[in-house]
Amino acid sequence: MLTEKKRSTTKPVKTASLSKTKKSSVLGGSVVKIRLKAYYPDRLDHSVREIMDAVKRTGAVVKGPIPLPRRTRRWTVLTSPHVDKDARDQFQLTQHGRVLIVYVSSADTMNAIRQIELPPEVDVVIQVVDNS
Repeated sequence: MLTEKKRSTTKPVKTASLSKTKKSSVLGGSVVKIRLKAYYPDRLDHSVREIMDAVKRTGAVVKGPIPLPRRTRRWTVLTSPHVDKDARDQFQLTQHGRVLIVYVSSADTMNAIRQIELPPEVDVVIQVVDNS
């Protein structure tokens, strides 16, 4: 007796990414990568929200925020210069980062990004990437 194998009825899952043809035809073809760094994660997240709100108001598509690995620097300092070599202080500095990828639909998007006022603690690097 032969048995039939049933085919799976699961549907493909839609992802948030756009196909290359959709990006170039619908969105004008230019991609902007915004990289933010800060020592205070709450101020960084607030800045990311401000940028995302401004970009979405212009009708552009935003991918992110993509969290970057934290960069941690540690120092150990002797507290007593002569006698106690076991007495030490340790210091740590942690830098947080996020990346936003913006598919620019018009010049209004770039103007909106330039006009945002961010706290001085947040370092912003804006890079225009060729979409081809």
